[in-house]
Amino acid sequence: VYGLSKTRSTFRWVKNVYKTAEDFRAASKEISNPLNELRQLSLSIVLAPNPRLQQELVQRQQSLTEEIDRNLKSWRVDSGDEAESRAFQALLTEWERYRQIKDLTVAKALERYREEAFINATGAEQGQFDAVTSRLGEWMAVEIAQADQVYQDANAQNARVFTVSLVVIALLTLAVFVVDLARFSA
Repeated sequence: VYGLSKTRSTFRWVKNVYKTAEDFRAASKEISNPLNELRQLSLSIVLAPNPRLQQELVQRQQSLTEEIDRNLKSWRVDSGDEAESRAFQALLTEWERYRQIKDLTVAKALERYREEAFINATGAEQGQFDAVTSRLGEWMAVEIAQADQVYQDANAQNARVFTVSLVVIALLTLAVFVVDLARFSA
């Protein structure tokens, strides 16, 4: 009984940890990496030495923005956990704010307001970028907490099953001892 329960709990825990690891991998590939590249592109657009290069960088930035939008909109937060849903919603809100600041910075750079664009790119945009990455970290922390809770639940279940198993073994040992004692006494 103990072995079967421990195996089931272990499989449940491993499945949850695997899901969390997959979410981290996917979030890194689909959100975090493109987001970091997007931030670098904003600075590159502002500092681009000629309009042709600027246009190429703007096209890449638009493509990345659309990719991140698609990935965020298609991301499923289906655990039913309210904390995870709130954390993900906060990420979406900060992402939208970052998009607006980034777009304003790029527009200013393209209009040749380089100094103002540079200030935005290094100040306001950096602050909002930090907010987005912070929300991404908070969302992932909720997922880690969920995996940890499954682990704690599995350990608690294993401890209960182990205790019951020990009690059953002790009772069976006592019963055998009493039967043997009765047989020797007779």
